[in-house]
Amino acid sequence: MRSVDESPGRPAGGPGVGFWIFGRRRKRKDAAAGPGRAPESASDERRPAATRRPAFPDDPGDEATAAVPADELPGGAQAESFATGPVGWFSRDEIADLSRLDDSRDLARRVGMMMPGASREEVLFRYHLSRAVFLEEFELPVLPQSASRLMALTRDPKAKIGDYVRVIEPDPSLVRAIVDVANSSFFSALQDVSSVDRAIVRIGLLEVERIALIHTLRTRLFRIAGFEAMLDALVRHNVEAAAAAHALATTCRAPAADAFLAGLFHDVGKLVVLTIVGDVQRKLSWSAPEPLVHSAFAAFHVPVGELACRHWKFPAEICAAVRTHHDAARATEAPLGRAVYLGNLIAHELEAEDDGTAERVLADPVAEGLELDARRLEELLASVRSATEPYALARG
Repeated sequence: MRSVDESPGRPAGGPGVGFWIFGRRRKRKDAAAGPGRAPESASDERRPAATRRPAFPDDPGDEATAAVPADELPGGAQAESFATGPVGWFSRDEIADLSRLDDSRDLARRVGMMMPGASREEVLFRYHLSRAVFLEEFELPVLPQSASRLMALTRDPKAKIGDYVRVIEPDPSLVRAIVDVANSSFFSALQDVSSVDRAIVRIGLLEVERIALIHTLRTRLFRIAGFEAMLDALVRHNVEAAAAAHALATTCRAPAADAFLAGLFHDVGKLVVLTIVGDVQRKLSWSAPEPLVHSAFAAFHVPVGELACRHWKFPAEICAAVRTHHDAARATEAPLGRAVYLGNLIAHELEAEDDGTAERVLADPVAEGLELDARRLEELLASVRSATEPYALARG
């Protein structure tokens, strides 16, 4: 993995990914590095702690990341069949072994033997995507300076409106997004504002940070040709999860600003994986069916998302919440992790649009011990639906 402003040179080493067969992990081979695999070298030792590699599905130890439950994936039964069927993704050892093959026909033949019944295109897609993640052969976008500075201002009790204006004014698209939200029906204004300082006064400093981050996520960090509808759906889910995590912050005793930020980026790994999907599809001149894309999300989005958050130097607590947002056992270890886990669950339930949302959320073990009942949760759900309305303008 490298950011777009870093040099491409890296050794072929890094975190592994699981090869999932019938919903179980293949046992990891001997940890010793074999031929064709670069050892853990000095470049790894020089890697700063802030970008420590997260655990990948076939990594042993306490930090191993579980696969996402299939029933939480978009795409329903089709996604489940890809996530837990007889074909899956490649492990670090398999990638190291296959990387020694120079002939593309030999590669296709070998991977085809490992995945009987799959088409040649699907087999190569799974191989190249696994390889890209394993060897970090993908680029992470650089977080715009305006977003980083606004996050710092929001956490500075001495920050003034003028400080925000100086950060925002050089960015015309961000100015337009903030002014559009300030003039929306959500704020019930009798007169439109045209300046960013008056818009900030109207909507408040916290809303400015949220609008800027949503705008950045959708229009600056990820613009993936051919996947606009899926990208919009993923960003919308992240926004709903952020609003829900923020609404739960007091109940979970988590910092409200961090709850929104962690909720907004909890599934950022899916956006990174979607970028890799686009690269692999162009390489192969083949379009993966949507259930296969969701299978890639299930296999990789949690560790890749944590990696992205560390790359952007997000606080350790936010990176941890991203890591545990599908892990009920570990989400309860920190208030922020609990808020983000439940925020994600609530966002999925809102998308289901049925009458059993409150009951299912309250039945989740992560909700145990919180001051939540059906009435309080229904009020919270209504507030989340309302709170996300103005953010549609910020998504661009």
